[in-house]
Amino acid sequence: MPSAEAERFAASFKALGDPTRLRIVLFLQRTADVPIPELDAALEDTADDEEDEGDVPVGLVTVGDIACHLTGSGKVSSNVSHHLKELRHAGLVEMRRRGKNIFCRLEGEAVQVLGRLLMGVVLESTDTMVRRATADAARGDE
Repeated sequence: MPSAEAERFAASFKALGDPTRLRIVLFLQRTADVPIPELDAALEDTADDEEDEGDVPVGLVTVGDIACHLTGSGKVSSNVSHHLKELRHAGLVEMRRRGKNIFCRLEGEAVQVLGRLLMGVVLESTDTMVRRATADAARGDE
């Protein structure tokens, strides 16, 4: 694996190493296909504005929604903003401002790449364990 790619993966895993950031990613993943009334309203408000058309894809939640999920309060704290910034810098979350709201969503491709990397590690580890167990069993039969 090239050094730059390894550093990018390491930054993503580091971002996910914080429990709050992991909770945010899991929340965004669970809500990706859930229609949100605020999002529908934001889309309707911008439907006539050709310049902004399509800028807010379906599946976004507001920073306030995330704060409510984490703290039980709709009030956005600097802590929530900091965690979202770290996830954005790691390439895991996309954020877009629409009026007073900031909408967030998972950067799906980045998350899929991380998943494939982890799956490869799991499969390789499993294969190695099976080969070792087979070799140990063969030595035991002698």
